[in-house]
Amino acid sequence: MLACFDLAANEDLQLQADLETRATFSSKAPVEVTSLLRSLSHAARERLQKEGSVIGWLSQNSSLALALALRREAESLGRRATVLLGHLALREATPHAWVRLYLPEGDFEFDPWFFLRLQDEPAFWLSWGLSPAADDYLSGHEGRRLCWGEVPLPAHGMPCIGSDETTPAQELLPWPEIDLAAQGFVFPEGYEITLQAQGAENAYNMALAALRALAFVVFALIALGLLSPAGWRLLLYLPYAAVLAWGQGRAWLRLWSLPNGWRSALEASLFHAALVTVLVGKDTVLPQTLFVIYWAYNRLEPWWRKLRSKEPS
Repeated sequence: MLACFDLAANEDLQLQADLETRATFSSKAPVEVTSLLRSLSHAARERLQKEGSVIGWLSQNSSLALALALRREAESLGRRATVLLGHLALREATPHAWVRLYLPEGDFEFDPWFFLRLQDEPAFWLSWGLSPAADDYLSGHEGRRLCWGEVPLPAHGMPCIGSDETTPAQELLPWPEIDLAAQGFVFPEGYEITLQAQGAENAYNMALAALRALAFVVFALIALGLLSPAGWRLLLYLPYAAVLAWGQGRAWLRLWSLPNGWRSALEASLFHAALVTVLVGKDTVLPQTLFVIYWAYNRLEPWWRKLRSKEPS
C-alpha cells in the first residue's frame, strides 16, 4: 500500500506499526524446487567470484549482489525472478535483499545470502532463540523481514509520480535508493526506521542484559582480585543462566545436530564453564585455557582453510 503526504518545511511524518515475528521454516517446498534453489545459490556465488566481486559476510550489502547474481542465473535457465528489497528486524533495522522466483510449482521467496552464510556461521540466529540449518532457508525464513519492493522499481501507475514529473520517484516514495555500482542500497535522506521490542520480548531482553551485566561485573572483580571467589557468587550467575537457557536453550541444543553447529555450541559451553570456574574459585585454569584455544581455533581455521584452497596445486 502506497500513499502520498504533502509536508511543509521542517514537518515530519511518523508511522507506527506492530510487527509479529514468526519463523516459517516448517513450510516445505517440493524437492525439485529446493534442489534448484541450492544449485542457483552456488552458481550465483561462483558467478560473483569469477567476476571478481567480493562477498563480505560482515556487510549486509553483499545480500544485494548475491540476489542480483542469482536472478541472472535463474533467467539464464529460463526462470523468471525478481529481487526483493527490505529490512531485517534485528537489534536495528538492517537493509537486506532476497529473491522471488516464479516457477511452475508456484512462487517462492528465497534468501541465498542466509543459505550460504549459515553454512559458515550456523549460530548467527542464536541470540534470537533460533538455530535454522542452511537448508531451512530453502523452504522458509526466520520471519524477521520487511519487504519494501522489488528491483527494478515498477514506477508505472504509482501515486505521486504524475503530480511532479520532474521529481524522481525515490524522493516521493519511501523506497530504497539502489546503487548497483556499490552493490548496496540505503534509504533516501530523511527516512529512518527504528525498532522497539515490546511485551515479553522486551522484558526478556532487558532482564537478560541486566543479569548478564551483573554476572560479568562479578567475574571481572574476581579476575582482578578485587573480590574473593566463593560458592555463593554462583547465585549471581544462576539467574543469568536460567534466563539465557529459557530464550536460547532449545536453539543451542539444536546446534549440536547441525553441520559445524556443534562447534559454536561447544564454544558457548566452554565459555560458561570457564566463567563458573572463576566464580566458585576453583584452583584451575584448564577451562579458561581450553576456551581461549578453541575460540582462536574457530576463527583461524576457516581463514587457514580458505588460504590453503587458493594455493596452486
